[in-house]
Amino acid sequence: MIELAPDTPERERNRWLRRLDWRFLLHEPAPRRVCSLLPAGQSSLKQAIQAFDLQPAPPADLAVVQNPTRARLAQAFAALQPGGELYSEWRFPMGGERAVRHALTQAGFVDIACYWAWPVPGTRPPSFWLPVDAPHAIRAFLALRPATRSKRITARRTALRYLWQAAYRAEVVAPLQVTARRPNGQQAPLITMLHENGIAASRVSSLLLTGGARSVNKVVRLLFHEQQPEPVAVVKYPRVPASIEPLRREARTLQLLHQLRPVPLAGVPEVLHWNEQTGQLTEHALMGKPLYSLLTAQSLASYAMRASDWLSALVYGPATNDWIQRIAQPALAFFKTHFGAVIDVQRVDDLEAALQRVGVLPTTFEQRDFSPWNVLLDRNNQLIVLDWESAEPQGLPGLDLIYFLSYLIFTHEQAMESKKFRASYLRLRDRQHPVGALVHRCLAHYAQVTGLNSDVLRVLWPFTWVLHARSEYAHMQADCGGTPTRAQLETSVFVDLWRTEMALFGHSNR
Repeated sequence: MIELAPDTPERERNRWLRRLDWRFLLHEPAPRRVCSLLPAGQSSLKQAIQAFDLQPAPPADLAVVQNPTRARLAQAFAALQPGGELYSEWRFPMGGERAVRHALTQAGFVDIACYWAWPVPGTRPPSFWLPVDAPHAIRAFLALRPATRSKRITARRTALRYLWQAAYRAEVVAPLQVTARRPNGQQAPLITMLHENGIAASRVSSLLLTGGARSVNKVVRLLFHEQQPEPVAVVKYPRVPASIEPLRREARTLQLLHQLRPVPLAGVPEVLHWNEQTGQLTEHALMGKPLYSLLTAQSLASYAMRASDWLSALVYGPATNDWIQRIAQPALAFFKTHFGAVIDVQRVDDLEAALQRVGVLPTTFEQRDFSPWNVLLDRNNQLIVLDWESAEPQGLPGLDLIYFLSYLIFTHEQAMESKKFRASYLRLRDRQHPVGALVHRCLAHYAQVTGLNSDVLRVLWPFTWVLHARSEYAHMQADCGGTPTRAQLETSVFVDLWRTEMALFGHSNR
């Protein structure tokens, strides 16, 4: 796996890594021997390859070309070992996709796949890579794109869609990003993996999603079989070594969750394959629209209560008190150590004393990123829960629900855009306010279903923000390539929510 120096600032690391996201369109995304046949000059692709010191060592696993001539394609084919792959970028291919396919076929390549990425690689990091020869996959992508409240973004998306559709019909889609393979008499590795997991596919089309703002964000590849309207599998890849452990945690949690529940919980992905060496995770595909994109004033209460019901099914027991040592104390110690410059440490000690008095709690599958952007609704209006990378199989009850309800209200009140989290938080914690009354009903329902004492939830509110502050600190650390400054720590949303909650701690209106 390619990686930059550990002290490389996140912005630079992210820029270089994302210029090489096309590697996740390959059957083998981590080639060991790369032959760069790029033209003279310092293109962004050439600079990215040089940044990672990927040197040619024929016979190569991968050859990379841009706007290749017939001679350059022949050179790439000769440089590859049997089964080796080609990545090529064609800025304005004369004759369009058909001409590109013809040129690659004439050069001896097989498994040719053409993509259109947006934004165009080299200008900004692409968010998606559409397979131009798989209209069924593109239709699925367009149907599931989340709605937006922004009229400007909606207009831009609509214009882009019409422009792309017109170019597609006229067969002038450009630029094109194309992968191919030198034949070796064997099936492509991805096809073999699907066969081993009971999915009979002779040919698959890939749709690559490379969004997210950070280098640690995973890459998601949707696999479509023939002309089927929905993907048969989803493959998740880590961009950097630090992302392998979260995917390993997701694989183990999902496998354990399916094993321990006598009746499978609807909306939970099923693991098809986990590659311990590469960190590649393959799951059955579950498709839907993000809940936040469907949220309205009329649907708010329904979604809140349905999520409360869904989360209650993750409480499975038995009740123990070892969570203090396993979860609470490490999180509180981290909070004091890393945010001590901007918090009242004595208040952290007060919270720890309150947690100590809680005693035993039922064991819970804690998802730890249960949010309106990770909860989807499928075509049957059923909940789907994605991204179990932060999950804790032996976690605490209530924390996922507190986190979800808070961010559901933040989304509803557009606090995510205005950054007025504290004002929104005070409303959702006030039982006399409509959103606060809704939050209280959901928590009371959850407590009743799970047998949890409602007094326990009062203590878990502030601890929720202590626990989530760890990931926020990691993002700050990556952004500056070192230790965050006091000014950066002061921008922590979770520290502000913790302060706000501690000011309310024990208040009768909570």
